[in-house]
Amino acid sequence: DAVEVYNYPVSVGLYGGSAAIGVALASNTISNVVDAHIVAATIDGAAGGVTVLADENASITSSAQAAAMSASISLGVSLAGGGAGTVSNVLTTTRAYVANSTLYLGAGDLAITAESDATVNSGVAATSASFGLIGIAASGSNVTANLSPVVDAYIDNSKVTADDITVNTPSGTISRAN
Repeated sequence: DAVEVYNYPVSVGLYGGSAAIGVALASNTISNVVDAHIVAATIDGAAGGVTVLADENASITSSAQAAAMSASISLGVSLAGGGAGTVSNVLTTTRAYVANSTLYLGAGDLAITAESDATVNSGVAATSASFGLIGIAASGSNVTANLSPVVDAYIDNSKVTADDITVNTPSGTISRAN
């Protein structure tokens, strides 16, 4: 998402004034749900093992640029103001799980993994210039990035028989050998 705003007023005369305001705002939100699961199933034999993988890779790239220039060739005031801002929200949910199931994998392994690799890249630029007998210029910018992914991996109300059981989340790995 890219936003650009430019404003260039000029006044000419004995008395006069000019004013310019340039504002650019960009707002982006991603709220995906990635869900990988085995639910209410019976698996009897999977020699190569079973993998349940949920992988979320949300990415936002945004920019906002604003420019304001004002000139007054007279007895007067010249005012210019520029502002730019971006707001980026990543509100994703990523789940990998086995629920209400019976898995007999024999010598095979069970791996349950939930991952989220969310990124936000934002840039802003704000410029203002004012020319005249009395010239006033001001600029401001703001970038806000909210990354709040929910990542969960689990086994619930299930019976699993496997050579190795691994549950992976960003906060760590839980491994249990039967």
